[in-house]
This record gives sequence, C-alpha cells and structure tokens, in this order.
Amino acid sequence: MKYLKQIFLFTIIILLSVSCVDTEDYRRFQVDAPEISKSDPNFHIYLCFGQSNMEGNATIENVDKEGVSSRFQVMTISPDDEEHLGRKEGEWYTAVPPLCRWDTGLTPADYFGRTMVAETPDNVKVGVIMVAMGGAGIDAFDKDNYKKYYSEADDWQKGLMNIYGGNPYAKLVEMAKLAKESGVIKGVLLHQGETNNMQEDWPMKVNKIYTDLLKDLTLNGDTVPLLIGEMLTEAQGGICYGMNNIIAKMPALVKNTHVISADGCPGKEDGLHFTAEGYRELGRRYAKKMLQLLVLDKAEAMPKLHIEGRYLKDGEGNIVNLHGFAQTYSPYFNESMWSNYDVDACLRYNQGLIRRMLAAGWEMDFIRLHMDPYWSNTPGCQATGENDIHCFEEARFKKYLDQVFVPMAEYAISKGMYVVMRPPGVCPEEIAVDDDYNEYLVTVWDIVSKHPKIKNNPYIMFELANEPVRIVGSDGIVGGDGDPCFTSLKTYFQKVVDAIRLNADNIVWVPGLGYQANYSGYANHPIEGDNIGYAVHLYPGWMNSDGENGDGGSSTGGYQPFQNGWDRQVGPVADFAPIIITEMDWAPARYDASWGKAITGTLGGPGFGANFKYIVDNAGNVSWLLFTSPHLLADFKDIPGTPGAYTFLDDPQACPWPIYHWYQDYRKGTSATGDLKDIVVEGAESGITMTTGSSSYLMVYANYEDGSTSIVSSKSSFSCSDPSVISVDETGKMTALKDGNVTITVTYGEASGIKTATVAVHATTFPLSADVFNPSIWETGTYDEATHTLVTGTYGFGGWEYTNGVDLSSYKYLVVKLGNDNEADVKFRLFDKGYWDGCASYAFGNSRKVVVELKKMKKEDSGVALSPKSIKIIGFWSNGGKPIIIEDIYLSNDDDENPVKDYFAFENLNPNIWDPNQPTGSFDVNTGTLITGSYGFGGWEYDSAIDFSAYHYLVAELDEGTEATDVAFRAFDKGYWDGEAANVPFNNSRTAVIDLKNLSKNGSKVEPSLKIIGFWSSGGKKIVIKRVYLTDIVEQPGDFSFDDFNPSIWETGSFDRKTHTFIAGQYGFGGWQYPSGKDLTTHKYLVAELVSMEDNDDVVFRIFDEGYWDGAAGEVKADKTTLRAVIDLNNLSKDKDGTVTKISPNSIKIIGFWSMGGREVVINRVYLTNEEVN
Repeated sequence: MKYLKQIFLFTIIILLSVSCVDTEDYRRFQVDAPEISKSDPNFHIYLCFGQSNMEGNATIENVDKEGVSSRFQVMTISPDDEEHLGRKEGEWYTAVPPLCRWDTGLTPADYFGRTMVAETPDNVKVGVIMVAMGGAGIDAFDKDNYKKYYSEADDWQKGLMNIYGGNPYAKLVEMAKLAKESGVIKGVLLHQGETNNMQEDWPMKVNKIYTDLLKDLTLNGDTVPLLIGEMLTEAQGGICYGMNNIIAKMPALVKNTHVISADGCPGKEDGLHFTAEGYRELGRRYAKKMLQLLVLDKAEAMPKLHIEGRYLKDGEGNIVNLHGFAQTYSPYFNESMWSNYDVDACLRYNQGLIRRMLAAGWEMDFIRLHMDPYWSNTPGCQATGENDIHCFEEARFKKYLDQVFVPMAEYAISKGMYVVMRPPGVCPEEIAVDDDYNEYLVTVWDIVSKHPKIKNNPYIMFELANEPVRIVGSDGIVGGDGDPCFTSLKTYFQKVVDAIRLNADNIVWVPGLGYQANYSGYANHPIEGDNIGYAVHLYPGWMNSDGENGDGGSSTGGYQPFQNGWDRQVGPVADFAPIIITEMDWAPARYDASWGKAITGTLGGPGFGANFKYIVDNAGNVSWLLFTSPHLLADFKDIPGTPGAYTFLDDPQACPWPIYHWYQDYRKGTSATGDLKDIVVEGAESGITMTTGSSSYLMVYANYEDGSTSIVSSKSSFSCSDPSVISVDETGKMTALKDGNVTITVTYGEASGIKTATVAVHATTFPLSADVFNPSIWETGTYDEATHTLVTGTYGFGGWEYTNGVDLSSYKYLVVKLGNDNEADVKFRLFDKGYWDGCASYAFGNSRKVVVELKKMKKEDSGVALSPKSIKIIGFWSNGGKPIIIEDIYLSNDDDENPVKDYFAFENLNPNIWDPNQPTGSFDVNTGTLITGSYGFGGWEYDSAIDFSAYHYLVAELDEGTEATDVAFRAFDKGYWDGEAANVPFNNSRTAVIDLKNLSKNGSKVEPSLKIIGFWSSGGKKIVIKRVYLTDIVEQPGDFSFDDFNPSIWETGSFDRKTHTFIAGQYGFGGWQYPSGKDLTTHKYLVAELVSMEDNDDVVFRIFDEGYWDGAAGEVKADKTTLRAVIDLNNLSKDKDGTVTKISPNSIKIIGFWSMGGREVVINRVYLTNEEVN
C-alpha cells in the first residue's frame, strides 16, 4: 500500500507540472453554455467518482480541448477552479478539460461525454459531476467510514479530501442534489480499485456506496446503472490487473451494474494509469454501454456474446447466463392450430405465443429454436421417426430456413432473446464417425452457417445435434461413455464444427452422449476452436437426481447424490467451457404435462427442482431453459394456487411456478431484504466430514433482521486455513486433497454490512459416517453408522466414491479388517474408473483381514495394472443379505503389514518336507542354517496355494558358511511328488532366481500359485539362507545396462536407477544410444519387459538404425496385460519417400521407450533372445 501511495503522490506532482490549464488557456476553448431549464428531462446527468484514473492522469492535448460541444457540461466542484479556470462552484460549464479540478488531467469522463452528445439527439444535453482523488481507497467515499479513513490517511491525501470538505461522498451528494434541479441523473460512473487491489470485500463496499447514493438521492436502481471501469490490463503492463477478476463479480452482486473493459486501452509505464489515448478509448466504452442501456429497442441493446474460458461473456467481459424456453414449429407441437405448410399461420401462432409469454411476465432472454423436419422432409415420404433422415430434402430446408426459421429468429431477437438453433430431428440411437448422419449434420450446418442473416450473427447460436445416445468407439465397441467413445465423438463433432468455421464464427453448443447426459470424456478430448460450449439435457432421475417414486416422492435422497452426479458427468467440461441446458422440466406425474416426473422439493432435501437450481447457479457458468410447452407458459398467471386444488401452472411443486419467479429474480439481480443479521453455513455446528478425493459444496444462508433468509453461497467468498488439505473455489466447492482438519472462513456482505462464519471440515479417506458411506453403489443396501454394519443388496456393493479420484500412491498398503466372520463371500474392491470398468478384487475367504499391496494392484478381469494414483471407488462386494461389520480400514507404509513377510519367515521353515516320516533334516532359526536329509528338501509349505502373480521373481540368497555345492531352489504348484514348477540350481552363485511369469511343468505353463517353496540338496551339509523374497526387478547380466539408460533422448525425462522407473517428458523418449551402431544380427528377437505402466499411458518400444527423427525401423506397443513388447529383428523396415525398405539390425543406433509423458514406466529388463516369446 505504501508503494502505491508513493506512486500516486508522484503522479500528482507530475500532473501539477504538465497537466494544469491556466485561466487564459482554458477560456480560449470555453463556449457559452446553453441555458438549462429547471429539471430538464433531456439534460442527462452522470455522477463520476474514483481515484486517479477517474481524476485524470494524462496530459491534456489540444485535440482534447477543441470541438467540445456546448451540450456537454461539467459542474464545478472545487472552489479553487474559480481562481484558475474562472469556474464557480456549483455551476455548469462547457466540459473543456480539465473536468475534475484545475490541476488534473484528461479523464475517461471527457470522451464519455463527447461520445454521448455525438450519439444522442440534438435536444439532449449531457452533464458530469466529478469527485475523484488520486490514491483514494474506496472507504474514502463511504459516508459511514470516511472519518476513519481520513484519520489514517497521509497528509497529501487529506489535502485532496479537504478540497471536498473532508467528506467526498457528502460533496458528491450535495452537488448531485443541486444538479437534479436542472436535469435527471441517468447513471453513476466509477473507476477505482488500485488502492484496494485484490481485496475481496471491495464489491461489498462499492455496493454500499451505490446503494447509499440511490437512497440519499431518491434514485431507482433499475433506471440508474452503475458503470465500473477495469484496471489497466496485464497485456498493457498493468500491475493491478488481478483486480479485474474482482470487478467482474459486480454484475452478479448488484443489479444494473456493468463492467467496462479496459482490454487494449494503452497504459503508462507506471503500470497504473492510462495514456491519453487510453482514457479516450475507455471513455468511449463507458458511453457505448450507457447508450445501450438508454435504448428502448431490446434488439439494439443486446450485447454481442462470446465464449471466454469457462464463461459466456458480453463485450465488456461480464459473465452472462441465459434463461429461456424452447419452440418447435410443427402442427403436432403447435396444438394443430395450423397445417398444410401454412407459413403465415405458423409465424402468427408462434410469434403470438412469444408476445403472450412476455405479457404474462416471463423474463426470458433466449429461445431454443427447433428447425423441425416437418418443413424439410419431402411431403408424402414416410419417415420411421425423427431420427430417419432419408426424407430430408435440401431444397425444402433452404426454402423454409428463409421463410420460417430466420423470421422466427429475427422476431425473438427483436424481443431481446438470443437464439439457439437446433437441427431437424434427433440423432439415431447409434452413430459412427463419417456415417450418414454425420454427413447430414455437416450439410445442415453448412447451409445454416452460410445464410447471410445467420452467418456471424452475434445473437444466433448453434446446438449441433439433439440427444446422441451411443457411438462406435475408437476400439470398435458401441457405447455411451468412456474414453474410446469420446475419442470418436470428438472426431464426429469436430468435423461439423470445422465445416461451420469455414463459413461463420457463431457460438456452437456441442452435445454429449447418453441423451446429452454424459460429458466427462470431453475433458480429454475437447472440441477445438473458439466459441465452443456444451449443450446438456437434464431430467429428474438423471445424474443421480431425484426422480419420482409414485407421485412426488424421492428416489435418491436429494442434493448430494445429484451434485456428485453433476460433478462426475458434466463437471469435467464445466471446468473449462460454459454449459447450456437445452432440455429440462419437472412436475408430479398426475399433471401429465412435463417430460420429467418429480417435485420441486427443498434445497438439500428430497426433490429435483430446488437442488437443480442450486447446482447450476453455484456452477456459475450454466445457462438453462424450461422445456414446458410454450402454449402452457403463455397461459401462466402470477396468482398463487389453492392448496389441495393446484394446477400444473400454479403448483409450487411443478416447474412453471418456481421458474417464473426464479427468472424474475435473475433479471432483477441482488437486492437486500432488510438489514443483514448474520450468515450461517450448513453443517457448521457439528462440522463437516468429507471423503478425501471427493468434492462438496458449502451452502451459505444470509439471515436478515426482518426474519427473511436468502441463499448466498455463490455471492460469498471463501478461504481455507490449509489449502493443501482442502481447496475451496469461488463457488464454495470444497475438494478434499488429503486427510486432515481445516477451518473454512466464509464472508458475505451487502450494503448493510459484512458478515463472516466458520466451519470445521475433516477430510478422511475412509469415513464411516452414514452421510458419506454409500451402501448402494450397486444394488440397494443398508448401513448402520453406530455399528459400522453394511448389508449389501443381492450381488451388491457399498463403500466410498471419490469424484475427483483419490491418490493412494504415497502408501504401500491398504489394510481392511472385519469385525465378524465372512458369511457372504465378501470381497474388497478398488476401481480406477466407473463401477463396470474393472477392479482389483481381494477375497476375505476364511480370514477377517485383507491387505492390499497398492503398488501391485491388477484388474481382476483383464490383468491390467491398476494405478493407485487416482482411485474412484473403494468398498465391499458381497452376495448380499448378510451383515459385514467394518472393524477398521487404514493406509500404511509399515512393512509389518505386508503378508509376504510371513511366507518366508524362518520360524515357519520345515527342514523335513522330504522326508517327513524320516526327519533327518535340521534348521537353526537363529543362523538360518538348513541341513537337509539325504536327497532331502526343506522350506515352506502352505495350507492352500499362495498367489504370487503380483510379482515377477522369487529370489533366494545364500550366505557365507554355505557348504553344500549342489543346492537347488525349487517351487511346486501342488504336492512334492507332483513335480516342480521351477528348479533353479545355485551352481557357483549365491543367488537363485525363479521367474514367476515363466513357470512350467511337463512342457505346460503353470500359474504362479504355489504350494511349496524351498531348497533341495544331497544332504548332510550346511545351507546358510540369507533371505528369500519377492521382487519385480532383478539385475541380470546382459547387453542393456541401466547404467547407460538416457531418459532424455527426446524431451526431458527422468530415470530412477534403483527402481528402474522411467518418466518421459511429454511425448518423450528414453533408452540407449549407440553412436557407432550396435550389431543385433546374432539374435532373432529384442524383448522389453515392464514391471508396470499406468493404465492411461501408451508405451511404445522402438528401435532406430539412424537418428531419432529419421524414423523407427521397428516399434511395438507394450501389451498392458503381459507388460511385454517384442520386436522381430528379422522384419525391420521403414518408409522412405513412399517406399517401404527392409532394414538390417547390423547397426542399430537407438533402442528405447516412447511414452505420452509424465507417467511412471517401471522397466524390468531389455534382452536379446532366439527363443520365441509369447
């Protein structure tokens, strides 16, 4: 702050030397002011206040003083202006600069006024009243806080305040009251914020000052807007550009508030002030917005919209969320009020509906316009449904686009509504890239986007298709969700968007799958280009929302499941693009008047409507409509219904009644309901428990002195005591990042005050509270929080869901303990995707304990490695109907939890596995010394076979003192005399390695499920066992030493020599380089074996005979099941200038691994062999 004050003081000194205008110089440009009659309605007055950028900080040039119309007036405020400019306090003068005071410079108000008079009729005069001070904080203008501000201000700033009697607000009001005797106050202009840079309570303070002005001057906020200018932007070198994000919140907080963009307005080198040209442009923009607000023709006043990041915005950068309805132009949907392709009758009917709806008070600003196939299908052609396009006739579509759809769009725009056009009909239930329907959409949108009245029309947008259901995925499988499906869907709609972009830049809304309910895959496969948003359909029962159970009941429990469903299905897209919901309604089934069957309900409780509104409002970037038939909406009357005798239109539990009033609230904006008493955060009393990896939203209620209550979550600000545990965004969305405890502080303010509240939040990976543990993830189950008892449905599953995925990779083990015997075939399961996308599964069997080795997880069905980095679901499966008591569940890095340690414990070694009937072997537990009987065998024998498939190698190491020279390390999958699955002699080594992936017996492959492991010898001599252990990596001699591994052959990567973990740079490559070439002709195959790779990665094993960019001579994608890639060295080739050339492996220059990057690839070994490898 001290730094900013020094800058402001410096700029004031500069202005005194370069920007002052003496009396004679000023009077050369002054012209006689026109006589202003008492309270002239055509004299438009604007109150201007702020700090140095409103005061004026640029040198006034001749061009700024010449040609100022006498219709542009300024009221003198400063008493000193009479001496220097010949202007008397409280009188009007032609607005020749300087306007604020005699010693100030050019200000945005100069070109605001010049532009206003140039663009308004000759009988309109424009006057400005300026109260501004360099370096002034917003509190200097607060009538209740200026004294405190003054007492703490520096002397130079006190001097500026003294010009206005020490109370700038009172001076502004005094002059404004005087001005009202001459004209009409039309608006308030503010440019301030540098001194309050990044202060989250700034909007509340501005709101108070604006509200005080309206009250003290008896002005109507509906007709006197507040226009707020942005700070100098980052692109122009602004040092307070971050304040623009706070300024952008004002239109949502205060009704009739508008932000004036400073984008492209040049700034000075100080990073705070605009240049003269910057002030001129900024002033013109203030005027442009004010002119729009003065226009009565709604079409002319509509701002042009564009998509910027995750928001739909107007030209000034204000966030826009639209609310509307839908129309379809066919006799079937128009009550059969016209027929026989009667264009005039169709237009009369549908335009009449719009007029009637507006007359009924519906506050709507967009329409979804269905270009119904009634018009474009060949008459007499029998279509099998709306998804049958064989009757589509291009010439008819063009004809009625001109005669019906464009006139309806123009009419809606003239009524202040944006238009979202929808193509004729609906999608087939199954689509595929480049299918007939894909080509149909390209044709339709090519025609529409070329139309001269639609092309680049800022008021017309395109919804590409209606309700795609399933698509042929990139893997050839038809589905409605998942990565392969969205890989195809991106290609499908990118083709349509690209066709449109050849013609026009209209905003495009892209549908998802599953009847426009599934969107998460777009997070990895977004549609490319500008002005792209996503169009969603949402009905009761979708996204885990409440659907109707009977007539008006609840099926899922209200808010939280609905929020989780939204976060899962739409949230990943809403994080980077705006959403528009183009179908949605609800009502109790008894009315038979809505597509969706549910009740409005209550926020946080049962019902669809109230929870829907909260979710979309809190998202902050969702436009939506009411899909109820327009002829019903046109009959709406704002008269409360009679309980017990409600109708569809007046029942608060059906969509029309609440939405009618919600739409009015959206249009009115925020207004205080009495004085703010306090705010309450739901759950604050008992605290909130969250599952680590999940998200939840804070609900904030404002309580007023008059007893009223309002939900203010989206208007509050939030901070967290430890953001590393829980992050909280501007919407109140909390995301639990790791286990821990935090305090969330919530702040909300209005003109009547600012209030705070706190809530304790506990994040834990496995909360056993009923509000978080879900017993019905699959099939309906029950959960008793008091006893931690789960009973699943038949073949059901209960547990925890992690919307954002929970990272368990910093732990080795997940330990689960039951408090009762397993009576229901209980299995503990972990999922990295959806419930039906495969899991790692662990059976309790006869045990009450399961230990999951998190780095060893594999999917039960496919054997694909399951990474612990992003787990989405964890819990218990059972065949149902029996209690499962959860005694404990926890994460650990304690190796004592590892069950493997017991498999080879010396205490459990039996020296007489052969021959137990003649026990001549011995074992010393303390020294690890085994002496077998004659041709005997000692080791470990298990009651049931142990599954070692999670590991690659079983290793035995002998220690000094070993005397036996014929020791063999053996493993058996059955009994001792059923034959060994592995027999590895030690020979002259002290280490023996069994490859668990290549066990065999009698020429047949054996699975690594072993019953006996141990040591054979001829007997009578010491075998000193150092250790027996499982591992995935064994350093073996060979041609490819990891000491020579280069992780950065292309892009910068990393390699952990100890663990063989390679992480490539983005689309990077690491491996071995041989500048002189390496001859591999002695072998047939080059084999790469991995320990693990992440499921969302693609790893490709490549070999090069030249440089990296000269093309690979061979490449094989690593198999995600076998974790192996095999290159056939006798079949190397590459494309050279269109000709495939065979390559010899006699001089290989590079060998290694390509990866998508940023993901762990653990390499076991790379080796040459002449044996065929499966």
